[in-house]
This record gives sequence, structure tokens and C-alpha cells, in this order.
Amino acid sequence: MKYSGEAKLSSGQRMLEEFQAHLKTEATRREEGKGKTDKTSKILVNVKAGVEHLADKLQHIKASKGHVPQAQLNPEADEYVLDLLATCEEKLLKLLEELDGHDVDETLKQIEEEEFQAGMESTVPHNNTRIKLPTTQRDMVYD
Repeated sequence: MKYSGEAKLSSGQRMLEEFQAHLKTEATRREEGKGKTDKTSKILVNVKAGVEHLADKLQHIKASKGHVPQAQLNPEADEYVLDLLATCEEKLLKLLEELDGHDVDETLKQIEEEEFQAGMESTVPHNNTRIKLPTTQRDMVYD
């Protein structure tokens, strides 16, 4: 009869080493998966913030007449970002339709002038008011 205790120990130790190697491989995979999940989560948060910012910028534009009014979107809902993005898309398409045929440079110049005037009016003190005098037609005798 041979002593087989050492052989059993070595096969058990070999199996233990195999499982430890497998554990190490899976731990590496888990860390990689966790890193990808964190990165994806950050991207989703940035996308949600961007879509909400776009929706805030487009808030003054009314949806098209054929659009059925929606209830207030719940920010906690799974489909919130998709619904908000669809609403933004509709508003942007409406805005493009309205701007079709307009000269973009002229429109931008007009907007800049309006912003400049609004800025100038906000910096003028309240006691400095401008009064428009009625214009009278001059006699063209001397011209």
C-alpha cells in the first residue's frame, strides 16, 4: 500500500492555484467593468445636463400646433431624456422652418443691435430719460 496523502495534497493545491488564477482573472474583469460603468454613468449625466440646458434655451418656443400637449415630464422617469430630446428636436425643426428664407447675417446683425440697445438702456440711470421732441418740417427756403 502506497501513501497517497501527498498526491492528494498536490492535486488539491493545484486545484486551489487554478481557482486563485481564475479569481484573479475575474477580479480584473470586474474592475474593468466597473471602470466602464463609471465612465458611461458620467457620460449619461453630462448628456442629461446638456439636453436639459438645450430645453431651457428653447423654453420660449412653443411646440407645433399638431403636437399634443404633454404632461409635465418627470425627471426621474427612465424615458425623460428621450422625451425631452424629442421635444427639443420638434422645437428646433419649427425654428428652422421659421428661419427658412431669412438672411442669417442680417438677422444676427439685428439681434446684436437689439442686445446693444438693451445693454445701453440698462446702464443709463433712471433719472436720465430721453425725450423725443416732435419734429417740425422746416421751410425749404434756404436749402
